[in-house]
Amino acid sequence: MKRRARYLGLLVGVVGFFFVARDLVRDWDSVIASASAAESEYLAGSFIVAAMGMLTIALGWHRCLVALGGRVPIKEALHQYFIGELGKYVPGGVWSVVARGELARNAGLSRVSSYGATLVSIAIAYLAAIVTAGATVVLDGAVIDSSWMVLAVLVPISLLALHPRAIGMGLNIISKIGRRPAELDPPSWGTAMRLMLFHVPAWVAIGTATWLVALSLDGTGPTFTNILFAAVISWIAGLLAVPVPGGIGVREAVFVALATSLSSAGVAAAIAITSRLLFVLVDAGSAVVVSLVARRSTRSSL
Repeated sequence: MKRRARYLGLLVGVVGFFFVARDLVRDWDSVIASASAAESEYLAGSFIVAAMGMLTIALGWHRCLVALGGRVPIKEALHQYFIGELGKYVPGGVWSVVARGELARNAGLSRVSSYGATLVSIAIAYLAAIVTAGATVVLDGAVIDSSWMVLAVLVPISLLALHPRAIGMGLNIISKIGRRPAELDPPSWGTAMRLMLFHVPAWVAIGTATWLVALSLDGTGPTFTNILFAAVISWIAGLLAVPVPGGIGVREAVFVALATSLSSAGVAAAIAITSRLLFVLVDAGSAVVVSLVARRSTRSSL
C-alpha cells in the first residue's frame, strides 16, 4: 500500500513537471526578453536566494513531520517536498497536498495522518508569511498605506492558530473527513511557534529574491521593505486562490497592486512575471536534483 502511495505521489510530481515545462515553453519569449533586459548578476543572485528560501521551507516540512511523530530522513523529506511541490502546477489546486501527503506515508504515518501533517505544515508556513508581512509593516509602514490594519488583526490570529487546541481542532476535522483517527498529537505552543519562526527566513529570502529581480529590471531603486511586503502578500493570495494552478495570475496581480515603490505598473508586471519564472525554475531544478540524489541512494543500497 505504501508503495502505491509513493507511486501516486511521484505520478503527480511527473504530471506537475509536465505543466512546468509547458509553462516555460509557452512563456519562453518572455523569459528571453526579461533575461536580455535584466542585469545578469542580480538575476543570478535572485536564483540562489530563491533556492535557499525554498530549501528552508523544505527543511521546515521535515521539522513539522518530526514534531507530529513522523520518522523520516532529511533526504527523504526533501524528496517528498520538492516532488510534491510540482503538484501545485497541476490544474485543480490540491495536487501538491495529494503528492506530498502520499509520499509522506513512507514516514510511517497513515494516510489521514500524512495528509494532516501536510496541511499543518502548509498552515504553519503561511502563518509565518503573515507574521513576516506584519514585521515588514512595523519596519516601514510608510510604504504600505493602510494594510497594517488588516495585518494587526491577522498576526494575532496567526499566533493563536498555533495553539495546540487550534491545531487539534484542525486535525479532528481531517479525521472526520478521512473517517479515521489522525493519530497525531498537536505540538506544544512553544514547538509550533518555533516551527513558524523557522519559516520566517524563507519568506525573507523569497522577498529578497523578488527584490533582486526588481533591481535587475528597475533602475530607480525599489524599496526593499515594500517589495518584500508585496512579494509575501502575493504568495499568500496565490495560496488562497485554490482553483488556480500555482496561483498564476493572482500572485502577479496582487504584487503589481502592492509594489508601489516601482517606477510603473508595467515594470511591476515584468518583475512579477520574471519572479514567477524564477521560482518555476527553482522548483523544477530542485525536483530534478532530489530525484537524482534519491536514485543514487537507491543504487548504493542495492
